[in-house]
Amino acid sequence: MAIIHTITCIMDDLLENVENKKSVRGMNEDDMKFVFAAQFFFATMWAFGGIVGDDVGKKSYKLLESEMKSIIKPKMPETGSCLDYYFDVKKKDWASWSELVPEYMHDTDKI
Repeated sequence: MAIIHTITCIMDDLLENVENKKSVRGMNEDDMKFVFAAQFFFATMWAFGGIVGDDVGKKSYKLLESEMKSIIKPKMPETGSCLDYYFDVKKKDWASWSELVPEYMHDTDKI
């Protein structure tokens, strides 16, 4: 039950995101379905990825990831995990988190 709650919370945030709303407004129905399906995939993978801890969980997650990657369009990049990417609504494609989040540089002088 917690996984379903997590998926719905992530979807709620994605659907309420102001930038996503602006991007989706001008889309036709097919593009909207495409975007929502990709966002659902994103939410599902993060909901399951958040609970993986042991070897059995990791194997199960890899199986789920493999199955989901084979059906989702646009295709996810082959390299890395699906958790290495987010869905860019404007581009209607997967993008690396590194494009969105700057590299962290730890300041050793500050504690």
